[in-house]
Amino acid sequence: MKQMLLCIVMLVFSISPFAQAQTLVIHATQGNLNEIIEADTLADGTQAHDVYQLVSLDTTYKFSGTITATENITVVGVVDPVTGRPPCIQPAVLPDNSIPPTIFTLNGTGVKGTFKNLYLLAKATNNTANADGVAIQVSADNVRLTVDNCVFDGWQAFAIGYNANWDDFFIHNSHFRNMVHPNQWYIGEVIRNEWPGEAYTDTMSFVGNTMLCVNGYAAAPVTKYYQTYFEFVNNRVLYTFKNPERKR
Repeated sequence: MKQMLLCIVMLVFSISPFAQAQTLVIHATQGNLNEIIEADTLADGTQAHDVYQLVSLDTTYKFSGTITATENITVVGVVDPVTGRPPCIQPAVLPDNSIPPTIFTLNGTGVKGTFKNLYLLAKATNNTANADGVAIQVSADNVRLTVDNCVFDGWQAFAIGYNANWDDFFIHNSHFRNMVHPNQWYIGEVIRNEWPGEAYTDTMSFVGNTMLCVNGYAAAPVTKYYQTYFEFVNNRVLYTFKNPERKR
């Protein structure tokens, strides 16, 4: 019995530090989100954590620059148990009064990016938005992007943009709204294979989402080439100015 207890204790101590090292809890009052994640590195420059948990609901998280991930990254919010309200991320106003356009960029070949239970707001603390704003940018090949139960609000260019090959997109149970460019008829868009549309697309799966007051396409993997699989199921598209989908 003593030997068994000793083994259990040793097992707990061997697992716990590893489990704790994987997740970093971040409060909005700690500073700009991009600066916190960028500083979270080991001595060799690699990420110290691959999961970032956002827990603040009484104030918003600010970003002053793009969070660029070249390794796997998960950003997950802890929602209010009663209201279901998720943590909110919005741009900070920079010293020159400009606004950073992009929250997250996935820029490592083959990386996995997961975003869950987040409110991604395009408007900054001065109630203005960047007309070139993109919430999540994918700029490397074979990236797998998973979005679940997120709100994308006010993005005037794209909620999600990509310009690399054979990327996978799993966008489920999320809301896209108020995406109207101030002087362009055909953007904002929910997702866009960016101009000139030369990226091959692997899988694009949209299930259980709502697109409300989106100027352009709800799903636009439009390309000169082809994609492997396209799924658009149980989505609600309301008040869209241009065609809901465009694919070739």
